[in-house]
Amino acid sequence: MPLCVAPLGLVPLPGLDWPPPRKRLCARRRYEAGEPILRLDHARWIVGPREGALETTDGRRLFDPLLPLLAHSDDPNVRVSPELLALIARRDISPNEALTRDWGHGGGESWR
Repeated sequence: MPLCVAPLGLVPLPGLDWPPPRKRLCARRRYEAGEPILRLDHARWIVGPREGALETTDGRRLFDPLLPLLAHSDDPNVRVSPELLALIARRDISPNEALTRDWGHGGGESWR
């Protein structure tokens, strides 16, 4: 059963057993659109490409070890704020819902 990693523990989600489970970040409570969800306490600016890194419109790349734990979605429920170094809810998020972002082509996304 896939697991979602919440900031303070694991929350099991119903799903398939194959492929092997991958940890994902999930909401521990309800969040409203525009509400900060999580600070990126280990974020740093990097030079080269890296899985999960966020590329800003000016070509800089931001990486935090939590970013690769966000699932991909064409309609993501969070955005990464490089100014606040935080995840921000793009829409209302239910408890235990997986946190998602649009990885775009090549594994990156725009900061917007």
